Amino acid sequence: SALPRRSMLGTLRLPSGPLARQPSRSLHLLFGACGIPHPSKAAKGGEDAFFCDEAKGTFGVADGVGGSASAFVDPGEFSRALLRSCDERLDGSCEALRAVLAGTAQRLREAPVAGSSTLLVGQLEPEGATLRLLNIGDCGAMLLRPAARRFRAGGTVAWPRVVLRTTAGADAHLQDQAPLHTSAVAQVLRTAEQTHYFNCPYQLDGEMEQAADADEVRATARVGDVLLVATDGVLDNLFDSALQMEVARRVPQLQAADEAAAREA
Repeated sequence: SALPRRSMLGTLRLPSGPLARQPSRSLHLLFGACGIPHPSKAAKGGEDAFFCDEAKGTFGVADGVGGSASAFVDPGEFSRALLRSCDERLDGSCEALRAVLAGTAQRLREAPVAGSSTLLVGQLEPEGATLRLLNIGDCGAMLLRPAARRFRAGGTVAWPRVVLRTTAGADAHLQDQAPLHTSAVAQVLRTAEQTHYFNCPYQLDGEMEQAADADEVRATARVGDVLLVATDGVLDNLFDSALQMEVARRVPQLQAADEAAAREA
């Protein structure tokens, strides 16, 4: 079920346990999630929501838009309803994410819920290693690929580099400064924010009129990649470089054989 949270990390691994008995699945996502609702919103469970399903390789985050509260509406109710429907429709097959969103729109028209929310949903395709994302608003996702990087102070570390990608197939620029040395150039992604103006993101409401404006991006994932998905509660308060540093500190735990330790990291 969808619970109030702000961010999640996923690491790409070779299938193990029950997933190893699915011959078509070459990779799987191992998830960990955390979040702290604003103190004034904690009693009602916050306004953000998330879901993640390792068996299906699906996930999503949503941020209820606070402006709805001025109309005596709980934005968290809408964000949870939105993700609950997406979670049910993302069945682990290769169904198009826009089709999932269309089905969710139909449900919300039949059983209206007041409010509005941003949304990011994704799936690791069951066959192969393609990661697909659909985003509307200012939630965000980064696919990070740790590679050896040598610093003048501190020696060599596994540094998660990121190439910004705003549309499918359109690489922009390197987010981090050129390192002294790196063993590989990553092919990874970063979603782009969708905003009308400052503090006014694209958003979905019960009419789902802006669903057609959602961005779709995809990338080929590899074993050891780290996927960070978050609402603006994280992304507005930490630069991408700071998030990369936090991931870099945890790479050994994230790639540990002990899956419980990886989730805790």
